[in-house]
Amino acid sequence: LHLIQSNSISNECLDYCSNNGLCIETNNGRKCICLPEWTGQRCDFPRDSSLTKQMHNSLVDMTFVRNNPCNSAPAGFCKNNGICFVEASKFKCFCQYPYTGDYCDELSECFDYCLNNGICKLESGGPACTCSPTWTGTRCQKLQATTTVTTQSTPSTTNIP
Repeated sequence: LHLIQSNSISNECLDYCSNNGLCIETNNGRKCICLPEWTGQRCDFPRDSSLTKQMHNSLVDMTFVRNNPCNSAPAGFCKNNGICFVEASKFKCFCQYPYTGDYCDELSECFDYCLNNGICKLESGGPACTCSPTWTGTRCQKLQATTTVTTQSTPSTTNIP
């Protein structure tokens, strides 16, 4: 499961999940993490209280039961308002920006990295900034140099013999 971490909610996720499900963007599109009493791709079907079923899809293999399986996770398993979910019979955390890590207990390398409204993206070599047009530098810390060209005109003279 590859989650895309962002500090804003994209338009694709707005109102996508029903019944207070949490929409997450993944490399394969948006997915819903449903409250325990709801199921379905968009959390739009009530869960059958007598049914435990295995649901397989290309992204997540989750075992759904009547009660939230994360209730049996150790107290405070996900830190900093992280949201617990089950993947391949293991507890996992979906972290709220700026937190990351297995338990949402680490700050993202992008947190406060880019200055002056620069946008940070984690790359293989670490954080990298895309600066707004007026800023430059590895962290958008330098004001872009502006060039002013001044021209001076000299009056032309014509000699008439």
